[in-house]
Amino acid sequence: MSSVERLVGGKYRLERQIGGGGMGTIWVALDQRLQRRVALKMMRPDHLRSDSMRLHFEREAQAAARIEHPNVVHIFDYGLDEIDGQAVPYIVMELLSGEDLEARLQRQSKLPLSAVIEIIAQAARALGAAHGAGLVHRDLKPGNLFLSTSEGRDVVKILDFGIAAFRAGERALSEPSYLMGTPHYMSPEQIQTPSSVDGRSDLFALAVVAYQMLTGRLPFEAPSLPDLLICITQPGYPVPAPSQYVPEAAKAGISSKLDKFFRKALARDPSERFQSAREFAAALLSATDSGSPAQTVKILVVDDEADMQLLMTQSFRTQIRRRQYEFTFATDGNTALKELERRPDLDLILSDINMPGMDGLTLLQQVGQVNPQVKVVMVSAYGDMRNIREAMNRGAFDFVTKPIDFKDLAATIDKTAQHAQAAKQSARWGAENALLRMYVNSGLSERLLPMLKGDGVVPGELADATVLFMVIPLDRWHEQATQGADPEALLRPLDAAYSCIIPEIKTRLGVLDTFVSNAAICVFRDEGHTQRALEAALACRARLIEQQKPGVAVGLTSGLVLFGSVGSLMDGRVDYTSIGDVVNSAISLGSMATPGEILLPASMHKSLLDLCVTEPVDVQIQTGVGTTCDVLRVLGFRTDVMGTARTEAFAVPHIEATPIAIVVPTSVDTQSMEPIRESGRRDLGSTPTNPPSNVGS
Repeated sequence: MSSVERLVGGKYRLERQIGGGGMGTIWVALDQRLQRRVALKMMRPDHLRSDSMRLHFEREAQAAARIEHPNVVHIFDYGLDEIDGQAVPYIVMELLSGEDLEARLQRQSKLPLSAVIEIIAQAARALGAAHGAGLVHRDLKPGNLFLSTSEGRDVVKILDFGIAAFRAGERALSEPSYLMGTPHYMSPEQIQTPSSVDGRSDLFALAVVAYQMLTGRLPFEAPSLPDLLICITQPGYPVPAPSQYVPEAAKAGISSKLDKFFRKALARDPSERFQSAREFAAALLSATDSGSPAQTVKILVVDDEADMQLLMTQSFRTQIRRRQYEFTFATDGNTALKELERRPDLDLILSDINMPGMDGLTLLQQVGQVNPQVKVVMVSAYGDMRNIREAMNRGAFDFVTKPIDFKDLAATIDKTAQHAQAAKQSARWGAENALLRMYVNSGLSERLLPMLKGDGVVPGELADATVLFMVIPLDRWHEQATQGADPEALLRPLDAAYSCIIPEIKTRLGVLDTFVSNAAICVFRDEGHTQRALEAALACRARLIEQQKPGVAVGLTSGLVLFGSVGSLMDGRVDYTSIGDVVNSAISLGSMATPGEILLPASMHKSLLDLCVTEPVDVQIQTGVGTTCDVLRVLGFRTDVMGTARTEAFAVPHIEATPIAIVVPTSVDTQSMEPIRESGRRDLGSTPTNPPSNVGS
């Protein structure tokens, strides 16, 4: 039988070869069971005897499958097919129509600025999802950015996670002791200390790709590989200013901003680069915004020292002369507030902490009420770290210490002003979406925008979904509140917990629907929603335990959910929320769970129950009128998405905590929440730390 006629894995019939690389060959194949065409990648025969290459191939599938994002190629299946007595690994992926960026650049050399922005923004979103899932790609380059054609526009798909690395604490996908990647796109730390790379290394590579797309050349070029590695790692080899190769940048008046962006994006020191994919994308958009000429940064300096005004004007005389900075001065917080009311165009406030009258911390609390777009940078003595920490907790954007390093202050002003001006621009755009302000759940904006009707009403819909009700225990909350504790201190544990939880929810494409007292309702929709919700619940629990915070209590249910608008449109107060028995059951389960416990109904679909290790709990819940259901406690995963047995389980920690009362939304049927308790329920803190011996069987 020829290769084209072969049946792989018992159901994928090879049709034609469409590509190949160092790891394997790629085919168009027909999935005979689902009658759809897929891309099938098979390992090259000459790699079959290499255990490390087989491991890389398998891990490529595992890494990509771990990220569910529209800008990452979707993995459908992984398996082994026997050829001439040898087991040959294969990966089944979505079949894409289009070309990779490398092919596009071979044809066009350079791309228009608008196309570069669109491609890089999509790639950055995908990297954000990968980094949120604990993955570093480590081989980002034009050949691994596929431009899939969809409805007349390019949709970026990141390919080839074959040498990706998991974050610290998990297994790496390649040995850290030797160099792997594509030299022109490697970060300095990937060359010098491969085991130390994190997401910032991927952002360095993305900056190299962006530079190449804009200029038609690479930022680091040398006649030999050793010389190239020296160019990349040594700051003494400067990167040519990209604006000299981009005439449209000069016409748009953005040359200096573009050069500044790449100086930071390609910094040799990771700490001097953009620290997240979101920051990278926002900075690129800001640097390429030609809507108006560069704005003067308007700064209010608040300090009672008599010589501060002279010191600032002398230190920044060049910026003042070039109209880069414009300073206004105040000697205390009260005067500053009056100036802020008079000057709504201010970008930032540079305030001392210790002043007579109204001090800097009090001023910080009141700034947001006058102008929420203004950013505040606090100034204090180096030894006064307690006040600085308090300022950051109250919402200060950044801080500088005395004696002031004016070079550092200039960098801080530029960074802060960029964020302040971006916030103002976002506020202007917000006027176009005034309708969405009526909806508490801003996380649903992307879903709502295409659904808006002319009469300002978002239509309701029924959809299969999985709902998590997550309760954050607040230990000794009542005691602290009655003793007159600072309200900010009471809220801080919730903020700290949500800062761990929300990224895990977003990474798995969930939406935080509603905050309810010290709890939250999270909703997962679309393909694979139940598995993503389970992964999120386990990840949230693990993150909180890792951070030594009280474990979250979780109720998880799945089924048909009603999504719709609830409220009074006439009075301009509407919430778009999830409603129904599934939501009520999740609330019931989450309310009865103890910290660190994940409960779900035994009636959940077998496909989900097969994924995890569970044990029965001596409790039942009402799932409808006259209908009850047993409850299961989740210990951990039974298998991963590839079907390979896993041995780890998550122990349920025994944490003494007293959750505050849950305030149930008025739309919830409280009768259906009442658990039906049976006698003899065990102490929930006695969950075994090891999974049953038949895990994965």
